[in-house]
Amino acid sequence: MVETARQLHNGDGKILKEVYFENGKVAHTVDQFIRSAQAALELAQSNSPDTDFAVNRLVSQIDGVLEALNLATSAFDRISTDKEVAIMKELKGIVSDIQSVAREAKVVSFNAQVIAARAGSVGREFAVVANTLVSISGVVDTLAKKGLTLVAR
Repeated sequence: MVETARQLHNGDGKILKEVYFENGKVAHTVDQFIRSAQAALELAQSNSPDTDFAVNRLVSQIDGVLEALNLATSAFDRISTDKEVAIMKELKGIVSDIQSVAREAKVVSFNAQVIAARAGSVGREFAVVANTLVSISGVVDTLAKKGLTLVAR
């Protein structure tokens, strides 16, 4: 956890550094707990009479460690939520652009159908292409609407 906070240099790193090292002091609390656990383990392995004291000290630190871990989890949740919102906003923009392209394709295909109709029998092949473009733009529009529905969820 601590290395993650040290390695990030953007806004995410700032949030984690505040929680880990400054305001929340998660790193200090967790490090202290680890040292206490190691000390209790060493005393227990050596059958020291101070083992009970060390274990009691360790137990007394659990609430603080849980609080620190909750702070860390909240920071990661906040970062995750911010990223999710940004991605959804970007995705919505992409889907909107796709819808614009589909609308333009429909206009172009309509114009192509008009030109093909004016050309009569000479424009039949052109009419086939125009009709295919109508079909493709309809599929793209449907997919874009599905994408917007997903983003809205």
